[in-house]
Amino acid sequence: RTFSEDLKWRIVYLYYDGHSRRKISELLHISRSIVNKVLQIYVKWGTVVNPWQKPPGRHKTLSHDEMKLHRAAQERNKLLRSIFIAKVGRDYRPEQLIFMDEASKDNRTLSRGYGYSFKNTFATKKTVF
Repeated sequence: RTFSEDLKWRIVYLYYDGHSRRKISELLHISRSIVNKVLQIYVKWGTVVNPWQKPPGRHKTLSHDEMKLHRAAQERNKLLRSIFIAKVGRDYRPEQLIFMDEASKDNRTLSRGYGYSFKNTFATKKTVF
C-alpha cells in the first residue's frame, strides 16, 4: 500500500516537532516501520520520495495492434522514404537493382513476429515501403 506524499511530510514535521516515532505511528494510524522508512529516506535524500526509485510493475510493451499502428506510421513517413530513395540512388547503379513481383506476398509477410539478433541486442525489423 502506498501513502501520499503529504502524509509522509506530516511524519517528518511531527518528528522534528519533538514527537517520538511511536507517538507518530499512533497519531497517524500507521506502522512504525513506515515511519522509520520515511525518516530514513528523508535523512538520505532530503525529501520523502526516493528520487531513484523506479515505478513498480512490469515493463510496458506494445500490444500487437499498437505495433501494427507503429509500423504503419513508419511506412508513411515521407522523410524516411525519401532518405531511402536517395540512398538507393546514391549507392547503387541501375544494373544492380532487381524488381520482384509481390504475387506471393500477403499481409502477414511484413508482420513476422520472430527474428534473430546478437546477444544483448534487440532484434529489429526494418520494413521499407
